[in-house]
Amino acid sequence: MDLNHNNKIKNYISGVCSQIKFRDIHQDVKLELEAHIQEISEELLSQGFSEKEAVEKAIAQMGDADIVGKQLNRIHKPKPEWSVILFSFLFVNIGLLGMFFIQRQGLLAYDIQIFGNSLLFSFMSIFSIIGLYFFDYRKLERYSKHI
Repeated sequence: MDLNHNNKIKNYISGVCSQIKFRDIHQDVKLELEAHIQEISEELLSQGFSEKEAVEKAIAQMGDADIVGKQLNRIHKPKPEWSVILFSFLFVNIGLLGMFFIQRQGLLAYDIQIFGNSLLFSFMSIFSIIGLYFFDYRKLERYSKHI
């Protein structure tokens, strides 16, 4: 039985996928949902239901598309590598601490606000990193020849 061309199943799966923000997982979710619906529909067909009834009952058994999609979105949310973030924060602070003591002790041959500049650039880099974290770098792929 080929249920892949059934519009109700396609609409259900697209409804689930519309709730999942991490687009890389959409194909896997689609295959998994199709397999589950296919399995449930075949079981219902063997019990004597028509194909239309079997598909409707299988989709009803899977649950509401919005709820399933929101639950899958929570599960498949990409997680940041906290150890890298922690070590980066630690090393930046160690560097700032070093700049503070160098400026405070007057170890520089010329008068420059090295700690203030380092602090300013550290804040600018933190905001840049946060912005890049939320930017999908794969959008730049089409410009890779020019870059």
